[in-house]
Amino acid sequence: MPTSITSSKPGRPSGTTKLRPDAPTRHKLFYLARLFCTQAEAAGVLGVTRQTLLTFMARHPQARDEWERGRTCGCVALRKMQWDLAMSGNTTMLIWLGKQYLGQTKSGPSRRGAGEHGRRMLDIDPVTSAPGCSLPTIATVRPSFVIP
Repeated sequence: MPTSITSSKPGRPSGTTKLRPDAPTRHKLFYLARLFCTQAEAAGVLGVTRQTLLTFMARHPQARDEWERGRTCGCVALRKMQWDLAMSGNTTMLIWLGKQYLGQTKSGPSRRGAGEHGRRMLDIDPVTSAPGCSLPTIATVRPSFVIP
């Protein structure tokens, strides 16, 4: 006489997760998001699937807020490092930030107000004190001079 073996699915009962909406879990979410981890990577670190993490954040707005705050803080930290590089004279970073935030482009020579090579010269004048700013120099455009 054959016997039937009933097998139950191993693991947690359906609808439960090892994630808890407590301070340590929210702190981990903040830290992982600040490092720009993907949701799949964060889920792996937390020991759950990506879908479980998404469901958890949908059910717990505080957890989702910590994830968003972590992303924002990561962006600010990265921006500060870029700014520090630019302010230390890193030409590549100065050019990149100029393109991103000032709308500067690498374009051909301008005919208006240009010198012999079609480019304007920047005359750098020292500034001893600028209110609210510790910039050592300020650039003013002098159309009569040409930069190489």
